[in-house]
Amino acid sequence: MAKQKMLEDLFHDTLKDIYFAEKKILATLPKMAKAAQSADLKAAFVKHRSETEGHVARLEQVFAIIGKKPQGKTCAAIVGNTDEGAEIMEEYKGSPALDAGLLAAAQAVEHYEISRYGTMRTWAEELGLKEAVALLEATLKEEKATDARRSPESPPRSSTSKQKRPDVTRGPPYSPKSSPLTSSSRGSCMTIITKLLSKVRALAKGRGGVRG
Repeated sequence: MAKQKMLEDLFHDTLKDIYFAEKKILATLPKMAKAAQSADLKAAFVKHRSETEGHVARLEQVFAIIGKKPQGKTCAAIVGNTDEGAEIMEEYKGSPALDAGLLAAAQAVEHYEISRYGTMRTWAEELGLKEAVALLEATLKEEKATDARRSPESPPRSSTSKQKRPDVTRGPPYSPKSSPLTSSSRGSCMTIITKLLSKVRALAKGRGGVRG
């Protein structure tokens, strides 16, 4: 009968998974830095490669804590993300949209890493691996900081944008107090109309008398 796998086995398997991912990222970042058009994006990729080297070193320390040899396990998710980045570099070479595509691919990788490191930190806590918790937490913070730097900020809303803009296609709402057709104004209009009609009738009678 096969031995039932426990949380420590899952932790070890996932550790191999993220170790493979970090190694794959190390190999991919120089290509992305070379392809990037923006000087800022190039610098960001170079900086993150340096950070990734530190992530690999921490993972190797975690392997040592659990008494295992550092070893990677093919991660389909990270392979898919890096392949997508390679496609973007090829299909959008020289395009104004290249940097946007590279940034999106890099963020997809970052989100995967954040998810993995967060999960592994929680498992390390449950397993009582205090030293591993500190190492994984340190990397998790760096991954979140990198993602925050890459995420475009929403433009600030001006104070006027919060105010309700008037609908110029519609007139003011009807109000008996503000409407020009109040009872007093209607009475004034009728008085004027009556006087005009009286003058018209008088003129008509005068013209009829002259003709007769």
